[in-house]
Amino acid sequence: MNQELLYKYFKGITSVEEEKMILDWIDASDENRDIFLKERMIYDISLFSDKQGNNEKKTVHIMPMLRWAARIAAVTIVAIAGYFITSDFLYNKEVQLQTVTVPAGQRAQIILADGTRVWLNSKSTMKYAANFGRNERNVELDGEAYFEVAKNKNIPFYVHTETN
Repeated sequence: MNQELLYKYFKGITSVEEEKMILDWIDASDENRDIFLKERMIYDISLFSDKQGNNEKKTVHIMPMLRWAARIAAVTIVAIAGYFITSDFLYNKEVQLQTVTVPAGQRAQIILADGTRVWLNSKSTMKYAANFGRNERNVELDGEAYFEVAKNKNIPFYVHTETN
């Protein structure tokens, strides 16, 4: 990379194309990044020594570095968000079911998370999602049951049977 172009970048007077070319060069390898950082250090030291030598003020443009840092932060945020989205939606697709089985000669009463009451008859089995009531209200029934369904216009209540 041309030292003159890097110093132009450090001063904050590069065009958008030149800035992109420099950033791509930095991202191309660790060696390029090290060269960039060394050149930046030399540039900063030369500015400091110039100020110490003749006490004249020079403007240091830190906007390119801030833009570069902002880009890195944006990529990091997108990567983290992508990880959480994919881990939540792709890896947790398997729904955990709760199963209630009533033995012969007995009955059972269950109150679901949404407040629905279910009375299961003898030799009946009911399955429902562990997160029942959040996004949907579905139950699978094998046998006989009586339902007192809690009202919720936004999430309908469905009973699935073998004959369904």
